[in-house]
Formats: sequence, C-alpha cells, structure tokens
Amino acid sequence: MSTAERTQLYSLLETKLALVSELNEVSEDEDSLYHSEQPYANYRRDGITALIITIVFGLLFTGLQLFEYQTAPFTIADGIYGSTFFVTTGFHGLHVMVGTLFLFVCLLRHIFYHFLREQHFGLEAAI
Repeated sequence: MSTAERTQLYSLLETKLALVSELNEVSEDEDSLYHSEQPYANYRRDGITALIITIVFGLLFTGLQLFEYQTAPFTIADGIYGSTFFVTTGFHGLHVMVGTLFLFVCLLRHIFYHFLREQHFGLEAAI
C-alpha cells in the first residue's frame, strides 16, 4: 500500500471514528438524561435497561478510543499536535472509563434495590 493510499485510508477511518464517537457521546447523554428521570417515575426495569445501554456505550467508546490510539499515524512525541491529541483524548477517555465504572456500580445497586424513590443521590451523582 502506498503512502498516499495509507493517508487516504487513515483520513477515511478518522472521519468514520469521529462520527461514531460523536453519535456515541450524544446517545450517552440522552441515555443519562432519560435515566435520571427514572427513579422519580418509578420505572425500575426501564432504569436498569437505560443503565445497561449507557454502560455498553461507554465500553464501546473506550474500545474505539483504544483502536484509534493503536492505528493513529502519529505519536505523542510528534510535536504539539500529537501531544495535544493524546493528552486531551486521554483525559476524556479516563473520564468516560471512570463514569462507566460509576454507572456499573449504580447498576448493581439498582438491581439490588439500594435506591429508593426519595433516596438515590449516588445515582444522581453518577449521572
């Protein structure tokens, strides 16, 4: 594969990954907003389903970011672009991983009836 073809492939892949990541982010936000209303409405099954979907999206995002890191045609040592890219996306990835872990703990607590209609601050804080 020539350098021009490889560059074109990376550009296409980068565009598709950016689109999928953005759609993932939007759907995570929507799921979180949807789920934040669930304790008040007392829809336990819907709340558990929404949490599972949000956790899956968080894992999907983390996997896509790992793939993007492995296939990136530059490194953190390639000047200001490489270092800025990896630092900013790295902090965002860490944010998503910690949030996914928090939501997983909330899912377990929700499954085991640890949240009440009037008492669910842990869930609100995780969202």
